[in-house]
Amino acid sequence: MSIESMLQSEFWDIFPNTKPINGVILQGEIRMTYGSNFFWHNYWWLK
Repeated sequence: MSIESMLQSEFWDIFPNTKPINGVILQGEIRMTYGSNFFWHNYWWLK
């Protein structure tokens, strides 16, 4: 598994796209990925 795949996986574990908030799912399924450059410059999101 590449470092980019691991960062994507960490992100979606923290911010699932179908997690209910107060019993309501606020958006539908998100199918995008974030670029590795984003994670390198914003690694604090994954902490």
